[in-house]
Amino acid sequence: MKKSGLASTGASPLGFIGIGGLLLAIGALVTVLARKRRAATK
Repeated sequence: MKKSGLASTGASPLGFIGIGGLLLAIGALVTVLARKRRAATK
């Protein structure tokens, strides 16, 4: 077994990474929709 210099906490960050990516995608979608809506009202 290969040892690394970092300690293992046992936590899995994959769920947090997935939630962060989902929130980022939602924010981008809301921004695009708001810009389209604002451009349509001008």
